Amino acid sequence: MPENLWELSRVGDWPGHLAGAAAAVAFVTPDASRPGERESIAFDRGQCDQNMMLAAMRAGDDLGVARVAPRKRRKMLRAKEQG
Repeated sequence: MPENLWELSRVGDWPGHLAGAAAAVAFVTPDASRPGERESIAFDRGQCDQNMMLAAMRAGDDLGVARVAPRKRRKMLRAKEQG
C-alpha cells in the first residue's frame, strides 16, 4: 500500500501529503452527460467529503483532501487495470 500512496502523491498538483498518509480513500465519479448530472454528482461527492471529515475529526484523526486531474487519474487507473 505505501507504494500506491506514493504514486497517488505524484498525480496532480495537490496530493503530495498522501505519500506519508496512513491510508487514502478515493471517490471515483462518472463523467456527467445529462443535464444537471454534474451538479448532482458534485453535491453528493461534497457530502461524502464533509461526512468523512467530520468522522475523522470526531475520531481525533487528521484528514487532508486532494483532487486528481481527470486525465492523470484515468491514466493511472488504466495502468492499474492492466498490471
